Amino acid sequence: MSIRNALFATIALMAGTPAWAADPYWSSIATACTPDNLSIQNNRYQSTVDSYVTPQKGNVDPTVLICAVQPNPGASGLPNLLSMTYLDSTGVTNTAHVLAQLIRVNRSTGGRATVAAVSSDSFATTTPTKNQSAAFSHTLNFEMNFYYVRIEIDRAANNQNVRSMGVALE
Repeated sequence: MSIRNALFATIALMAGTPAWAADPYWSSIATACTPDNLSIQNNRYQSTVDSYVTPQKGNVDPTVLICAVQPNPGASGLPNLLSMTYLDSTGVTNTAHVLAQLIRVNRSTGGRATVAAVSSDSFATTTPTKNQSAAFSHTLNFEMNFYYVRIEIDRAANNQNVRSMGVALE
C-alpha cells in the first residue's frame, strides 16, 4: 500500500467513509495542499499529524489552501462532482465554515472562473464530521486550462472546531 493510500485509509477510518474513498478521479488530503501567502505570513495555518488542517490556535482569520489538480489519464471518465470532507463544530449557519471551490485558469489569458463550489454553510447538520458534494457540468480541459481547488477554513470564535480533511473530484 502506498503512503498516499495509507493516508486516505486513515482518513476514512477517522471520519467514516468519505464519498470519494472508492476511486476518485483526483483527490488530496488537506495537509498535501499549500497554504496561501497570507495564511503563512499571518500564522493562520496549522497542520496536524492526523492529516487535518485547522486555523492556528487563537487566530480567527480565514486559512486558505491551494490544491493543484493534475490530469488523470488512467481514469475511466472525467469527473462531474466536487467533494469535500471536513469538520464543522457548529454545523449550522455560517459562524464557522469550510468552502471548497474548483477553479480553472485559462492558460493563454490567465482568466479565472469558478467551476464548482461546495460550502459547509449550505448544510445544516450537527454531526461533527461531514462529507458534502456539488455537481458541475464543466468538462475538464487541461490543454486549455490549469485547475486547482481552493479551500477556505474560517471560524468566528476561537472555541469553534473547524477543519478540512480533504477534497476530491469524482
